[in-house]
Amino acid sequence: PEELHPPPVLTGEDLIARGLKPGPAFKRLLDAVRAAQLDGHAGTKEQAHSLVTRLLAEWGLGSAPPPA
Repeated sequence: PEELHPPPVLTGEDLIARGLKPGPAFKRLLDAVRAAQLDGHAGTKEQAHSLVTRLLAEWGLGSAPPPA
């Protein structure tokens, strides 16, 4: 059922739209967002983008602004 396996709240295309380039951190970001989504902490794109911004800062990778 969709409740157990909802569609990803954020995709690689969303990260590319933020100006991020695919690479090792890309998958880590998508995995972290997916885990947060399944744990109920990132159910919206806005929450997911906030998490990405925070993780980029924590990982010392700068920041990419969320899409307008």
